[in-house]
Amino acid sequence: MELDERITLAARIESARMRAGLSQAQLARRMGIERQSVQQWENGETAPRQSRLTKLAQVLGVNAQWLLTGEPGGQIEDVELGILSFEERKLLKLFRQLPMEQQMLLQSIALTMRRQLELLQQAEQGAGDRKYPQRPRIVHDNGGKRDKD
Repeated sequence: MELDERITLAARIESARMRAGLSQAQLARRMGIERQSVQQWENGETAPRQSRLTKLAQVLGVNAQWLLTGEPGGQIEDVELGILSFEERKLLKLFRQLPMEQQMLLQSIALTMRRQLELLQQAEQGAGDRKYPQRPRIVHDNGGKRDKD
């Protein structure tokens, strides 16, 4: 990565970190690295390894492609944030302050709850479609013998 690319990457990392409301130390903790590494990224002295870039983008709430290239559409725009309610913005800020492991756990819990709700709604719709509940069909095993008529 050339010097010019590192400087603009550095500016994007710093900008995204500040928008996320994180200090360098907080970002470092969430990334599982030393604060000096974040400082070096933001000063343009070094760049994050490819293996860390995806996690960095997740922690900062931006698109990894935006971090690398600065192409628009990778960040949550202020306009989009404006349509969130006060409670949603507060939850988003709290979520971003959680360590990555807790964010992933919270996402897993939310997805599980959403799936359970979908299954419940499907079951309720299915029950409403039938006038009479279906009775289970009982099949008797007579050991392969034919019934006598």
